[in-house]
Amino acid sequence: MHGRVKVRTTEEQKEIARQEKQKKAIEFKKIMNQILEKRSLQIHDEEGLNLTGNLLTGNPDIITLWNYRREIFLSFKNDEDLESYQKLLEKDLQLTEQCLRVNPKSYGSWHHRIWILDNLPKPDWNKELNLCTKYLQLDERNFHCWDYRRIVAERSNVSHLSEYEFTMKKIETNFSNYSAWHLRSKLLPKIFPDEKKKFPINEEKHNEELELVENAAFTDPNDQSAWFYLRWLLGLKEPKTSIIYAKCSDEIYIITSKSLTMDSNENKNYEIKINIKINDVKLDGVWINGNLQPQSCLWIFKPHQQIQPADCISISLSDNNSVYETINVQPQGFYLSKLNFHSVLSENLLETITKQLDSCNQLIELEPDSKWTLLTSIFLMLTIDRLKYENEIKNTIDKLTLIDSLRKNYYLDLRSKIIIELELLKNNEREKLNLSRQNLTCLYHSQYLHGFVEIDLSYNSLKSDSLKYLYNLLNCKILNLKKNSIDNLNSLSVLPKLEILIVDDNLIENINIETLKKYDKLIKLSLINNPIADKTDLIIDLSNFFTNIQFNCSNS
Repeated sequence: MHGRVKVRTTEEQKEIARQEKQKKAIEFKKIMNQILEKRSLQIHDEEGLNLTGNLLTGNPDIITLWNYRREIFLSFKNDEDLESYQKLLEKDLQLTEQCLRVNPKSYGSWHHRIWILDNLPKPDWNKELNLCTKYLQLDERNFHCWDYRRIVAERSNVSHLSEYEFTMKKIETNFSNYSAWHLRSKLLPKIFPDEKKKFPINEEKHNEELELVENAAFTDPNDQSAWFYLRWLLGLKEPKTSIIYAKCSDEIYIITSKSLTMDSNENKNYEIKINIKINDVKLDGVWINGNLQPQSCLWIFKPHQQIQPADCISISLSDNNSVYETINVQPQGFYLSKLNFHSVLSENLLETITKQLDSCNQLIELEPDSKWTLLTSIFLMLTIDRLKYENEIKNTIDKLTLIDSLRKNYYLDLRSKIIIELELLKNNEREKLNLSRQNLTCLYHSQYLHGFVEIDLSYNSLKSDSLKYLYNLLNCKILNLKKNSIDNLNSLSVLPKLEILIVDDNLIENINIETLKKYDKLIKLSLINNPIADKTDLIIDLSNFFTNIQFNCSNS
């Protein structure tokens, strides 16, 4: 009808939008190619700044464009006077503000802004700090801005106490501000350090923070921010790497509590250095990695000289050229440290943490399916006395696997770790360790298994990949892996004393001859109820090749 405005149909609108998008894409590609060509020719000029600026205001996450801008600015640095260079860079601060309005969480924009300020002849750090405060009023959870603020505060020499008070304001405004809690955890150890170096902060402040975070957790039990902070507060300081086992024969075997990365020839590593002396003189030799991986808890030292019965061998650990642990080992002797998975708590701290557990249990009565409360209660029980709360810990983990099924595997792995710790603490036998029927999904603390002659891991849920963590089993003669989910033995480490290997009721279809060659003391391999047991020809070939090994193979 005449005189009426034509209303476009949905299909027409889609077509117009498609054409517009295609037009922009063609233009974008054209400009991008022009920029890349200029950069490849190392052309640094005003046009390069204009071209990159036009694209970045629409899409601030193209790192290549920011990199090219920085190259241009660096080339201008020697050609411009300080005042002109200052104005040029200040103009780019305005560009980053435009980009942050498009995407307040643009990595490239925040990174470029700090680069500009670091290169400004006269940066105004206080102005930047105020800008951060403004941005955090608009979005208090913008972790990019929180990270940026931390850098700005360092550059402008703002006191740790001032920033600590800022986090308090943000937390009082919203208990759910994870970034504020996180920054607080970084500042507190600097303001209130623990002189005994056992805990993140001193005990008096520790108790105050526990009360604060308890209020936050009770306000919203389903918010993770406060619970993560509580976990940090309860986390005793990670103990330094220590020697848990050392044996001296023709070679020196050393097992440490944490993995080390060492240079086999230079007797050095990236963080911790192992020093060996014979009669107070440095002992030269070659290091061999115990698990053939970049990192290992087991290191074997082959000395260039023969160790005599009367020699005195000392082994020390150092960081930053400062020795912090030294042990002595007699030739043909060994050293064994005491097993401990947590630090000793003071009476006051133990009382405080016990109160926290009581509070968690009260909250669980009100909110029985609050996963953060349940998970925190587990770590509280572990901190107080894992043996005392063994059943409660296991039951709580089982409950978490049901109410938070998306993270079921995490809880099962956590359960495996705790069970292994408990069994090691309870074990009174020096030579046998029984970890059967525990539903283990992974292996932890294998460095503490070095002394056992017989280890039972049967009736669990271990997969083939778990076998690589058994490289510390220096003295194991009998290893039982019956009824797991193992489909090959390729990743099983070299076990120097292994005589009997039981892998019945698994999923093994084949065994590589090279794999079995690693076990020169093996006399029995039981493969009952595995697919390989039906491969008669293969079993005959293996038996003929390894005449010293008894193969038990049959399927029921």
